[in-house]
Amino acid sequence: MCTDGPICPWPLLSSRSADRPVIIFGGYVLKDKLNWLLRSGVTAEWAANDCGARAAGHAQRVADRIRHNAHIGTVVLNELIGHDESVIILTACRSSETLYAMGRKGGKGQLRAVCDEFERRLREKL
Repeated sequence: MCTDGPICPWPLLSSRSADRPVIIFGGYVLKDKLNWLLRSGVTAEWAANDCGARAAGHAQRVADRIRHNAHIGTVVLNELIGHDESVIILTACRSSETLYAMGRKGGKGQLRAVCDEFERRLREKL
C-alpha cells in the first residue's frame, strides 16, 4: 500500500508487485530503501551478493525464481555484481519476459528511475 504521499507514483507496479515482488539483485540489503519502496507502494525483495565461488550458484537460484515468474521485475545492480552473474540474471529475465533494468549501485534516484521505467512498460502492455 502506498503511504509516501497523497498519490501512489506507480499504481500498476504497486498492484502487480503485491503478488510478484520486484527483486533487486546485488550489493547489500539496505532496509531503508526496501522500506521506502514499500511506502511508495512497491513490494520488493533484495538478493544480496554472494561472494567468490558461490556467486554463480546464488545467481542461478535467483534466475530460477525469475524464470518461474516469481517476480514482476528485476533490478540488476550492475555496478555491484560481476559480469557472469549479470549474464545469468539477464538471460532469465529475457527468457521469461520479466521486466528488468540496470540499477547501477541502487541509489534512491536510480531506483525511482527504474520504477518509472517499469510503470511505463506495464502501461504499454495494457
